Amino acid sequence: MNINWGILGTGKIAQKFANDFKYVNHGKILAVASRDNEKAKNFSKRFGIEKAYDNYENLVNDKDIDAIYISSPHHTHCENAILCLNNKKAVLCEKPIAVNEKQLSLMIDAAKKNDTFLMEAMWTYFLPSILKVKDWLSKGLIGDVEFIMADFGFQAEYDSKSRLFNPEFAGGALLDVGIYPIALSLLVMEQMPEQIISNAKIGNTGIDESNAIILKFNKGQIAQLSSSLVVELKNEAYIFGTKGNIHMPNFWSSKKAFLNVKNKSPEVFENNYPAIGLNFETQEVIDLLLQNKKESPRMPLNRSLQLMQIMDEIRKQINLKYPFE
Repeated sequence: MNINWGILGTGKIAQKFANDFKYVNHGKILAVASRDNEKAKNFSKRFGIEKAYDNYENLVNDKDIDAIYISSPHHTHCENAILCLNNKKAVLCEKPIAVNEKQLSLMIDAAKKNDTFLMEAMWTYFLPSILKVKDWLSKGLIGDVEFIMADFGFQAEYDSKSRLFNPEFAGGALLDVGIYPIALSLLVMEQMPEQIISNAKIGNTGIDESNAIILKFNKGQIAQLSSSLVVELKNEAYIFGTKGNIHMPNFWSSKKAFLNVKNKSPEVFENNYPAIGLNFETQEVIDLLLQNKKESPRMPLNRSLQLMQIMDEIRKQINLKYPFE
C-alpha cells in the first residue's frame, strides 16, 4: 500500500523534499499546489508529478491524496495546516510548525477534532547520525551532560521584502534557523529549561538578524545557543559530559558525529546516504500512517509546543512581535 502525497508550496524546501522522495518506500507524490499556476505546472513537470493545482483548496479536496507536506512561508502554516486537517489530510508541516503557541494550539485542536495526523517537519530528529548520538547519550558514554553549545548562522542576501527579513512573513533568525539549536538542546535534555536568557540584534526591518540564547535546566546544565542571518557561524554542536563530549559538524543536517571519551580513541559515526535527509522524516510519517497512528513518538506535538513556548519567551525578551499577532 502506498501513501499518496500532495505538496503545498513550491519553494526551495519543497524542491528538496520532492528530490529526496525517491529514497522513500510506500509513498508517491501525486499532486502539487501553488497560488501561481505556472509554478505548479513547472514543479510537476520537473519532478514527474501527475497533478498540478493553482490553489490549495483543490489540493485538499483531492480524494486520492492521503497526506500533505506544507512548505509555504512560516506565517501561513497555521491557516494551511488547518485547511488540510479539516479535509482529513494528514499533515507534515515544515518548521517552525507555527509562529506562536496560540497558532499551534489551534492546529492541534484541528488535528484532534478531525482525528488526523499532524507532525512538525523537524528533519534533524530523524537523521541516522542524530539517532546514533541519542544512543551514545542513552548509554551514558559521555557521562552526565553538563553543557551544550550549538549555533547556526549564514549570510543571507539582504532583501527587506524577502521572507527572511520581512516581519509580515514572520522573518528573523530565530524562527528560521535558531529553532535547530533549541530543538537539539531539548532532544538532549528531554525537559524544558527552568530559565531562558536571550538577546538579539534587531535589524532595520524589525526582525532579529542575530541572537544569543542561554537555557538553564533543572540541575544547572546549560545550553549556549545562537543563530544569525547576517554572518556565517561555525555551524556545529558540542555536547559536553563528565566523561567526554560529542561533536556534530552541521548538526541540523548531520551526516557525521564524533564521540570523544576520556582515555579512549575517538569513535566516528558517518552515514553517507545520497539524499539531503528529508526522506527520513517522510518515511516516519508514511510508516505511522500505515499503522493508523496520529502522532509521531519521535517528534510529538508536545515537543513542538515546547519549542514554540521557548521561542515565544525569547521573542518576548528581545521585544520581537510580528504585525499580524
